[in-house]
Amino acid sequence: DLAKSKTDFLDPTERQKGIGGTDALRIMAGDWRALWREKMGIDQPKDFAFDFPVQLGIYTETFHMNWLSRLTNLKLKGPHRQSLVIDRNGMKVPIIASQDGEIANDGTPVQLKHLHAASNVRQAAIDYAPQLTHYMIAAVKKELLFSMIAGNREPEFVMVGYDEAYANELLDLEAQFWWHVVHEDEPEMNAKTTRQIVDANAKAINLKLNGQRKLDMTKNNEWCAVAGVYQDHESAAKIFETAKADIKKLMPDDCYEAFGGGLVLKRDARGAIRITRSESNDA
Repeated sequence: DLAKSKTDFLDPTERQKGIGGTDALRIMAGDWRALWREKMGIDQPKDFAFDFPVQLGIYTETFHMNWLSRLTNLKLKGPHRQSLVIDRNGMKVPIIASQDGEIANDGTPVQLKHLHAASNVRQAAIDYAPQLTHYMIAAVKKELLFSMIAGNREPEFVMVGYDEAYANELLDLEAQFWWHVVHEDEPEMNAKTTRQIVDANAKAINLKLNGQRKLDMTKNNEWCAVAGVYQDHESAAKIFETAKADIKKLMPDDCYEAFGGGLVLKRDARGAIRITRSESNDA
């Protein structure tokens, strides 16, 4: 049986012991100072008790998990905790994960979201890439089942693949942040760290969704050259297609061939009209 909806938020003292999935999102968003103050016990984490979207996601979680099990024909287990310590460039980083669930037979993590009605599951997976990758790291798995309810629509889901290059970027930044916690040194965003975050977030699109990925081709010269030709001639192509349709309409129904103006139109036995250029304007 699936466990009942969890609170989804660790006790503040537990949060201070390591980096969680929502922490990964904040680290990749550059929210280091506020997060550090919470880890140090200076400030209390935001109280989500009266945050309606958050509480809605919590209270629909069990229903969501059961419905996802029906859609996928997978046996899913309910929420659980995972933790491990990763040595990153000499910094021991405690990784904690409050997973929404897992696939019963192989332990593949499952993450659920209840988002606004206009949400797209693929874009949502990219937006939550730090959290999803953090959970794959914690579970030591190469995939994660991500499911999203958009408004009141039936859940949409994708299998998110583990991207090693992106995971390394994430772990490097988590280790840098944790250094500030260990050394009780309040972090300040500098140009180098900001650049690292920007570069890492750009790599998020490399995560494969159902085995496919979103690809940035802006540095591919051949692609950009062809794209330029396409855009230069797009309006002409539309004019061409309109003229093609119009001249076919001008061919009488009782005519199997018509010519003039350098074109020949022929109607085949099935009624389809083919257009060719004539050798002379008189055909």
